[in-house]
Amino acid sequence: MALQVLELYPEKVRLVYHHHPFVLSDSPLSWVIAESLEFAGDQGKFWEMHDRITMDVPHDMPELIAVAEDVGLDIDELIEGLNSGQYTETVQLAKEEAENRGVGKIALFINDIEYTKYPGTLDDLINAIDTELQGLETND
Repeated sequence: MALQVLELYPEKVRLVYHHHPFVLSDSPLSWVIAESLEFAGDQGKFWEMHDRITMDVPHDMPELIAVAEDVGLDIDELIEGLNSGQYTETVQLAKEEAENRGVGKIALFINDIEYTKYPGTLDDLINAIDTELQGLETND
């Protein structure tokens, strides 16, 4: 839904994604999943990996590796990145930001205000964005 909004509002809306490990899964693998998503982003496959993981959350490393292979990630580079901690700080900072904002679940914000109907419908989200854009235009 959020990606559809980007297509509907080119140059007016941007999407900023922040990880919050343990939201998708409370397993210890959740941190590795978040780091794997960062790696996928570096490979230009963030949303493919994100969509696959949210449809069926991996429960162990072999399942996560299978998803990464299906998405087309370089598995040797993924394992090297995970073992080196290359993405640990990025995920930690995103987690801290989420906690500082009081986010303990998957959440969507429009101009720093939590969109309380999330996930809601695409029409609900469009209406909320239109209202915010009108307010911004009025303030210009």
